[in-house]
Amino acid sequence: MSESGEELGFIMKGGKPEDDSKVCMHPCILYFKYNSHICSLSLILSFPLIYNFLSYLSSKFQLHVLLNELRELASQKAVPHRDFYNIRKVDTHIHAASCMNQKHLLRFIKKTIKNHSEEVVTCNKGEKMTLREVFQSMNLGPYDLTVDMLDVHADRNTFHRFDKFNAKYNPIGESRLREVFLKTDNYLGGKYFARIIREVLFDLEESKYQNAELRLSIYGKSPDEWDKLAHWAISHNVYSDNVRWLIQIPRLYDIFKSNKIISNFQEILNNIFLPLFEATNDPNSHPELHMFLQYTLTHISICICLLTIFMVPVIIGGCGIYGDGLLDVENEKVRHLRFIESYSQCLLQIVNIFRDKLLWAL
Repeated sequence: MSESGEELGFIMKGGKPEDDSKVCMHPCILYFKYNSHICSLSLILSFPLIYNFLSYLSSKFQLHVLLNELRELASQKAVPHRDFYNIRKVDTHIHAASCMNQKHLLRFIKKTIKNHSEEVVTCNKGEKMTLREVFQSMNLGPYDLTVDMLDVHADRNTFHRFDKFNAKYNPIGESRLREVFLKTDNYLGGKYFARIIREVLFDLEESKYQNAELRLSIYGKSPDEWDKLAHWAISHNVYSDNVRWLIQIPRLYDIFKSNKIISNFQEILNNIFLPLFEATNDPNSHPELHMFLQYTLTHISICICLLTIFMVPVIIGGCGIYGDGLLDVENEKVRHLRFIESYSQCLLQIVNIFRDKLLWAL
């Protein structure tokens, strides 16, 4: 705790935490202040005033359209060269697994079955299966597939239903096809996924004015996730000037804990942040991750508990991350959601400060 009453986060550059010469302190928001702000926002959002104010804004906009629509159309026509199709557009919050449209995915699956039907694509209980055998096990052939059968288009039935929305990532409702075609860490090392991503990137480059922010996931359940993702990106060259990658961390702590994949929340933090610090502090320790952070990663987006946190391109830091109370097994059932929000935000603030200082030093 600093003299001003601010909590201090720290990153160790080497040695032990008690070695003050090797610890850099940075101010972070107090936990009770953060909790107080969240409670205040919850109260505000629960009041009818918000709905009334949004209704007022909507009505005000409709009035503006009625009064000024023709005037705005005339102004648009007066602008030379530019129209809707040649202004620069950025599509945001797009998961990489859903960046292609359903017709594109159907065409890619049919083409892959035609050209690579005898390629081994999965291993189920020690038994290897080719792509043809995978579809035969579902009693399907390439000519049986249709857009309606794929059922990957999110409709109104998925609104506010994340379970139904997530099921749309499974073509034909089969998780096996999602693993084969839309995963980076499958039996083929994400080869098919990289191919269709490159096709999407080519389309974006051809359109010239269209850009996208595509999302990939890091779960925090093992320390080598970053290295696997970086190896996939570098080896398959999924790079384009029209695309920036965002990394999201799904809120699956309770599932990992109940399945005994991890023992506490501190383990998730270590798996997420330590590889980033190590790759920045010593690029030779994670060479592919270092390259991935340099030329593909734009932001890190942590999507947890309705809170989105962004981080700048290159991660700067040391080697140690410490948090009080994160190893407490009895208390974490109640407290881990708050730790996910506040402590992760604290760590992101610290690494951003480190990055900013290094850039100025250079």
